[in-house]
Amino acid sequence: MKSYETAGRSPLRAWSYTCDTVRNTALQQREYTQTDDFFVYYTQPLDTSIAEPPLPAGYMIRHIQSDADIAERAAVHRAAFAPSKMTEAIHRAVMTAPTYRADLDLVVVAPDGDFAAFALVWYDAANYFGTFEPVGCHPDHQRKGLARAVLREGMRRVQRLGGQLIHVNS
Repeated sequence: MKSYETAGRSPLRAWSYTCDTVRNTALQQREYTQTDDFFVYYTQPLDTSIAEPPLPAGYMIRHIQSDADIAERAAVHRAAFAPSKMTEAIHRAVMTAPTYRADLDLVVVAPDGDFAAFALVWYDAANYFGTFEPVGCHPDHQRKGLARAVLREGMRRVQRLGGQLIHVNS
C-alpha cells in the first residue's frame, strides 16, 4: 500500500501489487510512500469440478432471500469482525452496488436458524472472475469448516456463471 499525506486531511491511500513496477513508480513520483500495511491475495482457477461443500449436521448454505435476512446478515458480520460497525443500513447500501447479486450473498444457517457464517461474492462477468469480500464466521460456530464450506459454495456458483478464476484477500 502507498500513502500520501495531504495538508490537514486524511491520508490518501492506493493499493498496488509489489510486482507492479509501473504503478509503484508512478505512485513514488507522486510522493506516495510505501507502508507496512498489506493484503495477501489468493487466486484459484475454476477449471476443475468443485465438490459440494461438506457441512456439519443441521447446517445449510443459502443466499440472502428476503428483506428479513438483512438484519441477521449484518449481525453475523458484526460478530465475526467485532468490533465491526456493520449495520443493516450499511449492508443495504452494499446491496445497491451495480455488481451486487443476492444469489452470491451467501450465508450458512445453523440448526437453530441463526446465521453462522457468510461470504459475499462479487462476480465480474466481463472478465470471468469472482472475488470474495468479505468472508466471516460467528465465533460461536468457528472451527467447524463453515467458512471453507461457504467459500466452496461461492466458487461453485461463480463457476456455474462462467467464471474462470476466483480471488480472496486477507
